[in-house]
Amino acid sequence: MKKIIIIIIFLGTGVVAILTVNHLMLGKPLANVLKSDSRNSGIHMIAHYGNYIVPSVLVLDLREISGKNSSADVFRVLLQYAEAMQKKRI
Repeated sequence: MKKIIIIIIFLGTGVVAILTVNHLMLGKPLANVLKSDSRNSGIHMIAHYGNYIVPSVLVLDLREISGKNSSADVFRVLLQYAEAMQKKRI
């Protein structure tokens, strides 16, 4: 019984760590980009690693676009995010 509890705690800690890394490395910069420009309002995206664990794959999940946003607005967000990530690496 103790082994099962230890395994559950270990797996739970691992999941929390993976989600935290994804949020801090990818999600937070995207949220900052979306908040920093008023033209980005109405666009809801999330970013994470592929399957949350593959750092060589970046997933940008476009969840919602309001009727007032165009494809150019989405492209601008992608460019702003790329710039923010590039500055973060320097």
